[in-house]
Amino acid sequence: MLEEFVQKLDSQLQQLGLNTNIDGVNESWSYATAIGDLEQAITQFQINAIRLQHVIQSVNSGDRTVNLKQTEMINSRLMNLERCFILQRGIYRERDFFRHSVFSPSEYPEAIALGSAFALVLDPAIKWSMERREGERNKWLHRVREGFANLQYTIESATHMLNIDGFDNQDLY
Repeated sequence: MLEEFVQKLDSQLQQLGLNTNIDGVNESWSYATAIGDLEQAITQFQINAIRLQHVIQSVNSGDRTVNLKQTEMINSRLMNLERCFILQRGIYRERDFFRHSVFSPSEYPEAIALGSAFALVLDPAIKWSMERREGERNKWLHRVREGFANLQYTIESATHMLNIDGFDNQDLY
């Protein structure tokens, strides 16, 4: 689903013209790089999620046995996974009471109707497209860049949470 959400986000941001207008504001940041990095992070998340799912399925089917420490390791990762997507300061300053980086609802009914996720990027982009004052437009572009950074961070955090390297080498006591 994350991959699908990013494709929708990319399409919507391109329709808003953000992909061509945001690059010139900050020399060290580009739209193409941000989308590419996000897609890479999601690919790695999927790889780790599939690996963990295979382990869980093999344990549930009885094909694999695990010790108590390994069971606790899996359970801990699953319980903490959702926390990775929670932003302590909110999705952006003006909406600090919405904290989920993927599923916080958009302020805009058209984005909700399209099944969009990532309000932390999409909402500031919509505000940018509607704003006419240059200072305010730059503020919303900055929020878009922050949104990309926060989204990238939460997905990479979740990816690390799903990492089970060393699972088979866990101590047996």
